Amino acid sequence: MTKFNSDIILYGGPGSGKGTQAQLLIKKLGAHHVDMGAQIRCLARGRSAQSRAVRSLMNAGKLIPIGITTQIARQHLRLAGARPVIFDGYPRSPRQASELDKLLRQSKRRVTMVYLKLPVRAMRARLLHRAKLENRLDDQNPTTINRRVQIFNQQARKLLAHYRANRSLKVIDGDRPRSSVHKAIKQALDL
Repeated sequence: MTKFNSDIILYGGPGSGKGTQAQLLIKKLGAHHVDMGAQIRCLARGRSAQSRAVRSLMNAGKLIPIGITTQIARQHLRLAGARPVIFDGYPRSPRQASELDKLLRQSKRRVTMVYLKLPVRAMRARLLHRAKLENRLDDQNPTTINRRVQIFNQQARKLLAHYRANRSLKVIDGDRPRSSVHKAIKQALDL
């Protein structure tokens, strides 16, 4: 395991390889993983009113309310202890980034965003392929995919500017083999 003193946000559009790269970094760093998408899908499978509301938003390709995502992030920061945290799929909006900034300041932690840049055509192709492999409902509907990509594109500019201004943004070309992407991430993070 490599010693690393920052949390990492793996950011990119749907299908950009965040989960794959997260698993590789977790193994290398002994990090705690926050897969926000998996957390939300788990919540959506429940029977509560909140679960039904989350399921409806997910099926429409919309963002989950800030209170829910902040609560999940807070719980995982506590669980991580002194280990680095890999945030996978979170934050997705400037407002979520502000909430995460508050949580990190309270915990005296810092973060680096790794942006896996991927063309829209590649996002769509990867999502449809993943839908077949993993039977993920949120990846099967082209209308939902288009909505997710649209939301990502709307939020990305402001979110990337936020981390660029904080000098904590690393941009990686995500449209290449996973081993090449992983090598580029390790170089960008000095691992």
